[in-house]
Amino acid sequence: VLRLTALAPILERIDLVQVHFRDHGVPVGETMSALADLVSERKVRAVGVCNFDADDVREAARALAPLPLASLQTDYSLLSRGVEDGPLPAAAEVGAGFLAYSPLAQGLLTGAHGPTRAYAPGDWRASTPLFKKKNRALVHRCISEVVVPIAREHGATPGQVAIAWLLAQPGVSAAIVGASTPAQARENARAAAIELSPGERD
Repeated sequence: VLRLTALAPILERIDLVQVHFRDHGVPVGETMSALADLVSERKVRAVGVCNFDADDVREAARALAPLPLASLQTDYSLLSRGVEDGPLPAAAEVGAGFLAYSPLAQGLLTGAHGPTRAYAPGDWRASTPLFKKKNRALVHRCISEVVVPIAREHGATPGQVAIAWLLAQPGVSAAIVGASTPAQARENARAAAIELSPGERD
């Protein structure tokens, strides 16, 4: 809150402030109250949360009322679907938009990280369980057998299909997709034009 107050003279108003992780040492109501004060002072337009579980989303919405909880941002992709059992429906229940980050699972869903790929010393992926050779082999096989045929039908890449699948999920407002180059950003953006059939989504 102090940092946002310091930024206020530079920016007319911050569009969206999200609590990135729940601080279990501080009551949610106290955090929401401080952010509501910034809204009333016209320093912030809207308040959201990130990486909150379903109960915390509901608690945040109650504590912020009568202001609406604008958003829930969390990890969601073909490889990370735990939000479907709680946070995603909770966001819909309280009227919050859902912002999905890491929709390509750090690039695994693009097909560019097969089991034969080697990582340079110091590359964070070399020590991450998700990127272990065995896991990359499993993901690569699934992409090859399931996602690639769908991509071919649409003249698309596996990554575009993964993003299109995510955007088609009920309750998803937007996908936050990373890119290393302008070409990747343009490729990712084209996923919004892909319409998957119900069978393809399944």
